Amino acid sequence: MEKQYVYIGRHVNHKNEFFDNYYKLGRTKQYKIRETQLTNTNGPYDYLCIRVFETDDMARTETLLQTCFEDYRVIKKYKDRKDIKTEWFYVEDEEKLHNRIDKIISLFDNVTEVDLINDIQKDI
Repeated sequence: MEKQYVYIGRHVNHKNEFFDNYYKLGRTKQYKIRETQLTNTNGPYDYLCIRVFETDDMARTETLLQTCFEDYRVIKKYKDRKDIKTEWFYVEDEEKLHNRIDKIISLFDNVTEVDLINDIQKDI
């Protein structure tokens, strides 16, 4: 079975400072490639996965996480367009974010957190 991941990421500037309090909760089969896809190569910001979870069912895991953060979801509102529901979440309290994620993930038997530092260091 192909590996599946759910990730939480943020934009970071060239000084290794995170941009505001925006987090993206998404899913992918290749989180390192997804991280590259979400980086705007023309701008001063990169995208970094700050937490990644390997799961047997990325759709279910992502949906549950996003549902538990619905009160923080970013909705784009335009004057002459339909509102756009995003996979971005505005959370001012980072500790609250991580505590909520930990509680949700602990409910799953088939989800394990990826050791990002170790995983990246193994790359060639």
